[in-house]
Amino acid sequence: MEKELVLIGLTISYLLIASFSDIKRKQVDDWISLGITAIGLIGFRPENLWGIFPAAIMLIVAYLTGGRPGGADIKLFAALTLSCGLWKSMFILFIAQLTNLIAFGIYRLVCRIKKKKPELSLPFVPFITLGYLLCVFCTI
Repeated sequence: MEKELVLIGLTISYLLIASFSDIKRKQVDDWISLGITAIGLIGFRPENLWGIFPAAIMLIVAYLTGGRPGGADIKLFAALTLSCGLWKSMFILFIAQLTNLIAFGIYRLVCRIKKKKPELSLPFVPFITLGYLLCVFCTI
């Protein structure tokens, strides 16, 4: 249990770094995804490979929409699925999509009130991080 908590703490640290990077620069460095991959391999269980399916869905959506979600979002989420498995990955993706949709709606409303032109999308990694945090705290 202690090893698992350390791995969760490390994963959260990487996700927070990735979130700030996505907000500030709209990109996430590869070393962050590689770090999360390494953490997933340390606590690896073969059944967790099923978690790649939600990441594959993100990849298909990105292909169909011309790049939304972005490559960094997909790489980071795919790395995260190694430690989460199918159901947790689906939960994380659902929460990330739902909170992103709500935040984008609020953002568009505020932009309309302030008569500003909104950007087309919000950084997605912070919502993946939120989904992971909810997943972790719901299962501990």
